[in-house]
Amino acid sequence: MVAVASDSGHDRAVCIDRLERKGADGLPEGGLSFAVAEAVCAADGKRVCGASEWMTACTGLGARRWTYGDAYVPGRCMDGGGGPRLDGTASGCVTPEGVADLAGNLWECSRGASEGEIHGGGWSFSACMGQGRAAARLGGQTGGARNRTPS
Repeated sequence: MVAVASDSGHDRAVCIDRLERKGADGLPEGGLSFAVAEAVCAADGKRVCGASEWMTACTGLGARRWTYGDAYVPGRCMDGGGGPRLDGTASGCVTPEGVADLAGNLWECSRGASEGEIHGGGWSFSACMGQGRAAARLGGQTGGARNRTPS
């Protein structure tokens, strides 16, 4: 777990897992419905992040646009296509607070204004400000889960 402070207006400080939840193959566990994401987080004694908590973790202090800063750097996150890769292998796609792969790799479920908001982009797109609805599925790139400590 990583503690992330905020002055971005999204939320107060949050604690969030440093990496996406892994599947049996070691890759980020994708293809999860919102209900399944809630269940796997609950099984870990945690819960799915709220939308504002997820945004706080991604934008951190200063409300940066990408996890690593305000200017897009091609290839820095896993957003060039080809499917998800092991968490943390894009060493430049880490927030200053130490949270990896919030942008790119897999869209991540959150508890938003409507059930099943997704954030961060998948393996073909990345940005903290990227968001959508899990029902869209976006070519199978949705459905990752990242735990937050219960409150």
